[in-house]
Amino acid sequence: MNILISGYYGFGNAGDELILNCLISGIRGHHSRASITVLSANAKKTALHFSVNAINRWNPFAVAKALYGSDILISGGGGLFQDMTGNCGLYYYLAIIALARLLGKKIFVYGVGINELKKINRFWTTRVLSMADAITLRESYSNDLLKKWGCAAKHVEITADPVLENEIFARAALNPANPKVAMILRPPRKNDRYDAGLFAKLADSLIQRIGARIVFIPFHFEQDMPFTLSVMNSMHNSARLIQWSNARQLYSVIGEVDMVISQRLHGLILAALNRIPFLAISDDTKIDRFARELGQKNISPLKGANPYSLLAMIVDIWEWRDDFRSSMGKILPSFRLRARINPALLIEMMDSCCKK
Repeated sequence: MNILISGYYGFGNAGDELILNCLISGIRGHHSRASITVLSANAKKTALHFSVNAINRWNPFAVAKALYGSDILISGGGGLFQDMTGNCGLYYYLAIIALARLLGKKIFVYGVGINELKKINRFWTTRVLSMADAITLRESYSNDLLKKWGCAAKHVEITADPVLENEIFARAALNPANPKVAMILRPPRKNDRYDAGLFAKLADSLIQRIGARIVFIPFHFEQDMPFTLSVMNSMHNSARLIQWSNARQLYSVIGEVDMVISQRLHGLILAALNRIPFLAISDDTKIDRFARELGQKNISPLKGANPYSLLAMIVDIWEWRDDFRSSMGKILPSFRLRARINPALLIEMMDSCCKK
């Protein structure tokens, strides 16, 4: 059984690397002898970290050869089908799926989120995703979009982000005196008007107001590190920078903090898994959708945000931290069950391929 995985892998983005880890673990848990190949921007690093075959995603001949030799193409997970960052990435993933269909391969679109797209992009996305044998979506909004667009895939199911399948035993109590607050930031997008000063003032205010110990955790080194360093250099107080070499380290890193302030979706997911209170700072609808599905109102739109309004929200969240933890304890099991549908359906497809 030869599995080819296509996604945003090898770019140093923690969220995608965590998804890949869950995906590979799910396959190996049921088909330990399956051959897994990952299309990666850093094939050497991906092969080393995950003990898989990995090839350069930009080499069209190697990609075509890997597709030809595969039994199943897995496309996902994450937010592959969006055009906020341009069209190139979207059409790369669509082209891989179309080529797999041309070669007669099974296609599983795995635990993805779908965003609103420009009209022409919507047309091609719908047409190509209709070629898939199975699609699992990480929230109902994505399903609503595909239905509205007329996607005709054979099997579409609402699940949850693959990382949510993990069961983590959260700490018994948080530190009420000097809480460790993790800030997971990303740089401004092209049309955003905020700068490092916004978060520097917020971090300084948290130190003064609740005695916070601030730690910064860049989730995407290439994108987030320069902006994070700029925030730290703009602060009047000292803060700590945490760098990871393997994304799996982030489970324990987030597990040791008392609150999370995040612009990155998987920063919020790891906080929720550890039952750590969080503030979602959103410039992307996937952030809003996840927080609302958890029943949380702790969302601040980035547009128009200022350090004082953010501080007020954080202080309120901190005061109600026990309620947050109780709420997460009740709702997470349902998300875990939904997330585990992803590997269950994939294993069904693999089993059916083995019988042929």
